[in-house]
Amino acid sequence: MIRTINEEDYDTNNLWYVGDPCYVVADEHWSEFCELTFSDEAKAAGHSYWGDNGLHCDSIIEWGGEKITIWRNGGDGTWEFSFTERKKPLNGRRSSFGVDAGIFAIMPLKILDIDMMTTERLMGLGLIFDKEPTLYVEHDIIYVNNQHDESVTECPDYRCRRLLTWDEVETCENGSCEGCFSCFDCDCEGEEE
Repeated sequence: MIRTINEEDYDTNNLWYVGDPCYVVADEHWSEFCELTFSDEAKAAGHSYWGDNGLHCDSIIEWGGEKITIWRNGGDGTWEFSFTERKKPLNGRRSSFGVDAGIFAIMPLKILDIDMMTTERLMGLGLIFDKEPTLYVEHDIIYVNNQHDESVTECPDYRCRRLLTWDEVETCENGSCEGCFSCFDCDCEGEEE
């Protein structure tokens, strides 16, 4: 099947979806997908594949003749990304995907139940790539093509650069000094104004 995206034609055999499978697996197949995903065997495969290295792989299943690695990151929500030009999806540099089932994965478009779905609708549900992307969760941070989601930021102290959630950034009373709990050092406290 051919899909037109950004005025260019793509063969769906060569496209990948990153997002929640609940949007692209037909309702009549969803129970089967969930049974496979949450089976002890699939969970054991996910754990043994990644081990105890801080990656949060939920499970690994076979679906539509493809091996699907399924991830989770604490529930539902929307994860936004600012991709570099080289790593961006067809959706564009600033893109996001939503999660309703609490899981997400990379899935080849050729195995998805999307024949009647418009391209615009599909791109509103997940990220679409013309080269197979990478996806993983490490220390509660989602990475697509090795770029972290925008729920975290780098520490503003140029010497530190740890990844932090927004509520971990500390600022002095003047608002001129910033850092994280491990590097924050205000240079202006105690100075007379």
